[in-house]
Amino acid sequence: MKSVVMRDLHDYVRKYWGLLAASMAAMLICFGCLVFCGNIRIDTEELINHPGSSLGWLAIGRWELAWLKRLLGLGTHQVIKSGVLFFLFFWLGANFLTFGIYERSGKKKSRYWIFLLLYATSNIWCYQIYFSLQQAEVALAMLLLIAAAFLMTGIGTGTVMNLLRAFAAGVLLFIGLGAYQALAVYYVAVCLVFFLAELTAEQKKDGYLRQILWMIAHFGVVYLCYHWYMSTFLVSSDYMDSQMGWGRLPVLACIKNVLRTLKNLLLGHGPRNFSFYGCGVILLLVLAGSAFACRKKRNLPWEKKKIVYALLGLAGLVLTPLLLTAYMGEMIVTRSQFALPVAGAFLGMYVTERLAELWDARDHGTGYWLLFVCRVCICVAIAVQVSYDLRLTVTDEMRCREDEQKTQQLLECLAGADGGELPRLPVVFVGYQEADLPEWCRRTEMYGWSFYGWDYSMENPTGTTHRICGFVQAYTGNVLREDATEEQKKRAVELAGQMNDFPEEGSVLVTEDCVVVRLSEIKEQMRTDWW
Repeated sequence: MKSVVMRDLHDYVRKYWGLLAASMAAMLICFGCLVFCGNIRIDTEELINHPGSSLGWLAIGRWELAWLKRLLGLGTHQVIKSGVLFFLFFWLGANFLTFGIYERSGKKKSRYWIFLLLYATSNIWCYQIYFSLQQAEVALAMLLLIAAAFLMTGIGTGTVMNLLRAFAAGVLLFIGLGAYQALAVYYVAVCLVFFLAELTAEQKKDGYLRQILWMIAHFGVVYLCYHWYMSTFLVSSDYMDSQMGWGRLPVLACIKNVLRTLKNLLLGHGPRNFSFYGCGVILLLVLAGSAFACRKKRNLPWEKKKIVYALLGLAGLVLTPLLLTAYMGEMIVTRSQFALPVAGAFLGMYVTERLAELWDARDHGTGYWLLFVCRVCICVAIAVQVSYDLRLTVTDEMRCREDEQKTQQLLECLAGADGGELPRLPVVFVGYQEADLPEWCRRTEMYGWSFYGWDYSMENPTGTTHRICGFVQAYTGNVLREDATEEQKKRAVELAGQMNDFPEEGSVLVTEDCVVVRLSEIKEQMRTDWW
């Protein structure tokens, strides 16, 4: 098998070397500045201020993420090394995924650029890159899961070889789950993509049902082993329990969360993405309608048995972006939607190829225009995804520059209020301030939100203190004490009621036991632009 795969890989590189270069160019255009700019973002300040820290990952079951960080030598914040490794692993993963489709389809000539560019420019990756302290590690975990899925598809008749492949895939899957639990849906989506690609191969093959059951059983066993190991030896269940809606929220609310996610996926609504997923589902319906219309006039160019399995595989792939929400009963954060880029990109390529096969005999008729519309939609989607990625990049850049400017003002005010030196007393920040961004910037989930407004709430009006002190230390190296007692915080809130908003005069007050900085009155924070 190894020699066959290496031969196919050599053929793929020889035929599609242009795609390898185009994918890297697309990634650098979309994410280059975001990766290498060195902006301080949420959680990044923790690694800068506490190098070598596991950042609480062990407590939430991401022990392999901490292990991968040590393996890659990224225990300290290294912008260039982390960025280079991220692009290496992300590029290898995207192209290995595309090669897997090529190999499983029997080296079929296809429009692989559709899948690769839709996948590589997806806006979902911006939300992973935002957490630059783990970007390389997560990209490596994705690459390992692609390898695991490749091993688990295209199984042969040799029992020993299948067991060896299953064991190797199980180890890789276990590492991937330990790095980031949400990658489970990514693995499922990749397995379905490889399986659907295998169905498009021209050679006849049996055992598709056996392969489906084999992959399901393998995933179930590995997942149960991972869950048992985590709950028994390493992790308290508090973190995962707090993420689960089932049992915590009313059943009706959980069902509404699933339906709301489905609506947003289909309509492309919300800040998470401009995804091709909704368009892909529509084109899939167009393909179904075209196949039904052609069925009465001529035989379809596909085996009936393969059509049944393809319908099952496509149904599973369409549902993969919903799996995590259905499992948790709760709306999930953007960066956890790993299955969405895979599903959307593959639907675009799959539907285009099947329409080309279906309407092959038509010349400049219905089939010609359907394919033309598909290609236009795909090109427009890629362009919009790229522009959205760049929009988020500019948003983060402007937010960071404003936070830096505000921090310089803060240090000047603190020094001016305490005899020209930074105070040695605990500092308490009351209220919040947001970055003043132009309307065309995208203030969404993580992007566009200032350190000076993070963790604030009406119930916790001094909540920004930890993040602000962390940013000040990471950016300037100056350490502000944040160890105020609850009594001091309550007193600071009372005193702040008579003060002005920072950076006006009278916004900083030095008391006997702490320093109070009023950022704003205690009020509701502007709504986050979630799904």
